[in-house]
Amino acid sequence: MKCKICDGATRHVFDLPALKATGGDLIPFDDDGRLAHFHECERCRFLFSDIKDAEEGFYEHEYAGKSYMPEPGSEIQYMRLLHIATKLAHKPLWDCEILDFGCGLGHFVETARTYLGLSMYGFDLARNTQAATEHDHVFSRPPEQRFDIIVSREVVEHFTDPRGSFALMKQLLKPGGVIAFQTNLYVPDKHDRTWGYIGPLNGHVSLYARESLRVLQEQLGVSRVQMWRSHETVVAWKLRASPAVALADASRGLARWVYERARMRRARYG
Repeated sequence: MKCKICDGATRHVFDLPALKATGGDLIPFDDDGRLAHFHECERCRFLFSDIKDAEEGFYEHEYAGKSYMPEPGSEIQYMRLLHIATKLAHKPLWDCEILDFGCGLGHFVETARTYLGLSMYGFDLARNTQAATEHDHVFSRPPEQRFDIIVSREVVEHFTDPRGSFALMKQLLKPGGVIAFQTNLYVPDKHDRTWGYIGPLNGHVSLYARESLRVLQEQLGVSRVQMWRSHETVVAWKLRASPAVALADASRGLARWVYERARMRRARYG
């Protein structure tokens, strides 16, 4: 089996019960004997299972219900991603068009629009997301619109085609746009089948090592990286733009810096 990110050779490392959930018991009480086989790339160390590949339409038809209730602290985590993204976007957050990639029912989309006045949109494949598509800012199919920032909180570990899904993010961005995402980092010498973050039942089947992230950065054309402190998977990636776009972007950043310096000086000295 080839790696889903770099096409490198992989090795089978362990199996888990197919009904094992993230944070759940290693052997669930309702175990039915089915196994999820996990493979690790020998080149980029990406860890993955193909168990959801065979479940065609899993996210479109089965991923529903309690999975989409907002988690405690999730809005803070979203704001953390937006904060590091704006450090690379070189424009105020309120001037950005933002897409929540994997938005579920769009809870944060509605919060950001209602309470922050942000130009926030959402996209998710899941069937129950269609309940939210009565709003023109939540999509169940990739939109034609293009965005300055894409945020994706606890979503990329669900990708059955990580290379294709990250490429779709890039397609949905304006030139020089920013992808900001949060997941958990897979550390090969530390994590094994007992790592609680793995969950075949709920789709935690794509786990990224440092090497995997570097390969994705090369594939996407990432020019700058901004982490939240030292968290390598609470991160924003700025994609490389054409020289003209990059120059205009840098000019906006410089103008913004000059404006903020002048504003602070006026505030201090009057």
